[in-house]
Amino acid sequence: MTIISMSVNENLLERFDEVSHRKGYTTRSEALRDAIRNIVREDVWDEAIEGNIVVIIVLYEKNRPKSEISHLHHKFEEIQTNIHMHLDDSNCLEIFIAKGEGARLKGLTKRIREIKGIKQVEFITTACDI
Repeated sequence: MTIISMSVNENLLERFDEVSHRKGYTTRSEALRDAIRNIVREDVWDEAIEGNIVVIIVLYEKNRPKSEISHLHHKFEEIQTNIHMHLDDSNCLEIFIAKGEGARLKGLTKRIREIKGIKQVEFITTACDI
């Protein structure tokens, strides 16, 4: 592995050490490698390459956009699976796991955000070659 050095403000380094330790990293190097992977992963998401994987978490009003969400399976073959959960009397949670080209996965995420009744959309993305 290549060794690098960098300058960091003391307060930032203290905060980084606290957060890294709380998250379970045993060394600064381990935490920094993970942070670098995340930066690279975000860039890969922007590239139109095959093999991106995305988990999309959707919170929506119960019974409101249900049919539109189910139609996404037919429109986006990239969706590998999904999980549906009733949170309470008025909210549902849908989790999609999809794999494919970045542009198509971005289109899926955009399409979900456009559905009326959607309260929140979060996503986690990665690529197999990082």
